Amino acid sequence: MSTEIDELTELAYEGSTRPLTSTPVVGSPGVTYADVLAPGAEDIAADEIRVTILGSGDPFVNKCQASASVLIEVGNEQHDFFFFDLGSGSLANFDGLGLPVTSTTKVFISHLHADHVGDMPTLLWSLAKPGAPLSLAEAIVNGVHTSPAMVGKVFELAGARMSAMWHLAIDHETVGSVMTEMRTRHDGPVVISQDLTVFNITEAAVIARQATIDPYAWPIVGGTITTGPPMSPFPEPPAWWADALITD
Repeated sequence: MSTEIDELTELAYEGSTRPLTSTPVVGSPGVTYADVLAPGAEDIAADEIRVTILGSGDPFVNKCQASASVLIEVGNEQHDFFFFDLGSGSLANFDGLGLPVTSTTKVFISHLHADHVGDMPTLLWSLAKPGAPLSLAEAIVNGVHTSPAMVGKVFELAGARMSAMWHLAIDHETVGSVMTEMRTRHDGPVVISQDLTVFNITEAAVIARQATIDPYAWPIVGGTITTGPPMSPFPEPPAWWADALITD
């Protein structure tokens, strides 16, 4: 039974686990697929590819849509995979699939707008580091960056009323150990900053809180002061476009 899509159709970010289509299956699959794909739960057959939309949106990234990106997984022995575009926010969805992030840097870019390439620096520079030798990892964490103990020393020297740690991977394994190590050098008020931690600062007090937001909000649009290339007139199209144009 098919269901047409209308303005009342439940969307994925509202909790739906169904694709936005009235026809989710075409043809006769040779195997039974689960209604929802769970990370790591299904192998890909030798004669199969799997296409996952990592980002379906435009430049305005929010919690429900990353910018444009498509992941292709191939059912060969090497389990090759690659990307078509890699827009902002798409790698967070890729990470959630549980695939080894160091296994590919193959990216096919359709064009160089930010919503198609925004996560490229993260893939090529940052996510290339996992799996590095422990000595290199320690040098990156405690040498290139500031160790928790040294953070505590900086806080002690600065003497601020409240100090904040920032630029830290936040999970249950990190927050306790980081705070403990920092405390070897500093015993004043410290906040480990999360996304949307907010500080109100006055002469009388400093208050730390968490903000709640609309995670699916569109940008608030106002007048632009941009005068550079994004607002420049479009160039004349090449002559061959006329022959390739699809019309009614």
